[in-house]
Amino acid sequence: FSGTAEDEKSLLKSKQSVSEFDARNSLSIEIMDFSVVQTPYNIKETGTDVSSLIEGYKDDYVKNLSSAGYKVSSIKQDKMTIAGRTCEGFQITCSYSSGGQAVSISFVQFMMFKGNYCGVVSAGSTSEGKAKLIITNHFSKLD
Repeated sequence: FSGTAEDEKSLLKSKQSVSEFDARNSLSIEIMDFSVVQTPYNIKETGTDVSSLIEGYKDDYVKNLSSAGYKVSSIKQDKMTIAGRTCEGFQITCSYSSGGQAVSISFVQFMMFKGNYCGVVSAGSTSEGKAKLIITNHFSKLD
């Protein structure tokens, strides 16, 4: 998304997600996405357990990966500290066939909640164990 902050606020108010995407390709393929979506209720005010929301976001992500041609081989729950905040999420191992050759890709996805919003950080890499490092290298502060 390359709009202004006001454009992003307008999209969020209309209950659409806002994403920032970064991709690189040198010795390995690395991708990162940060999306913000509006939740159906204010998590802090209601004191609601977020596990069902996290599961739903994970299911949507896996569905998107599958429709893009990735074959998901494993999903494990995980936690990660991002800019001082502990976030819950998943490690997802996939393969992708390109030109008859299967490539293994590791994805991670972590969620953070504030008010009626959820920030979803996703990263992937063809280098084993590097997906979390991509997030660490791109996030230094959360407000």
